[in-house]
Amino acid sequence: MAFDTTAANTGMVQGACIRIESALEKPLVWLACRHHILEVVLKDVFEACMGPSSGPNIALFKRLQNRWPIVDQSRPQPLTPTALSSDEEAHRLQMLGHLKRLLDCGNHPREDYKEIILLSVAYLGGGVPTSFRAPGAYHMARWMAKAIYAVKIMLFHDQLMTRDDQR
Repeated sequence: MAFDTTAANTGMVQGACIRIESALEKPLVWLACRHHILEVVLKDVFEACMGPSSGPNIALFKRLQNRWPIVDQSRPQPLTPTALSSDEEAHRLQMLGHLKRLLDCGNHPREDYKEIILLSVAYLGGGVPTSFRAPGAYHMARWMAKAIYAVKIMLFHDQLMTRDDQR
């Protein structure tokens, strides 16, 4: 059975998936939506790095939105390959190859998919887009928006910090 990963579906006692298996009296293969799985993975990574969020707004994302008008988009700070081990450098180059092939195919179902690919290429040192989209709306449940915000923060972190932040 295919489903999204809401608690109503995946709850171990009263979730819809459990109820369907009980009604059929046999176990089924659970196929969670790949988009929802990525959302869960990114949420856990984000919380491990940034701590849990107590509300709908993420302070770091709000800072990026507020400071975006003064960010010099011609000065992103990509990953520095000299700081990488030889294995990491090989992975960086391999990932750049994959991402550039995705860009070359030109078949992107949504604009945010293309944006995350462009941002990832820029972060990995494979070239800078001519312009960056201004940070838009985000929602706690939108994994792609979180990923886009996180990469933009990494690319422009030096411009987003104030003197107070650096102390």
